[in-house]
Amino acid sequence: MISLIVDTSVNFYVQIMGHKRFLLLPPSAHRSLYLFPRLHYHARRSQVNFHDVDLSKYPLIKEIPKAFEVHIFCHVNCKITPLT
Repeated sequence: MISLIVDTSVNFYVQIMGHKRFLLLPPSAHRSLYLFPRLHYHARRSQVNFHDVDLSKYPLIKEIPKAFEVHIFCHVNCKITPLT
C-alpha cells in the first residue's frame, strides 16, 4: 500500500493486468488526513502511517468517515465489455 494521496483533479485509471484497490474518501475528510504542507516535497500526501496509526499524534483520524472501497481485477483471459 502506498501512502494516502489527495488528488485535486479528475482521474482516469487503466488496469492492464493484475489488481488494484482504491479507498475513496469524501472531500470533507481532507481536514483529518494531516497532509504535508503545500510546498513540501510530499504535498497532497498524508503524514499518517495507516498501517500503524498513532492516535495520540493524529487524533482527527478517528473522524474520517468510512471509505468507499473499489477493487479492480484483470487477468489474462478477462474480457472488457462496454456499458450499454
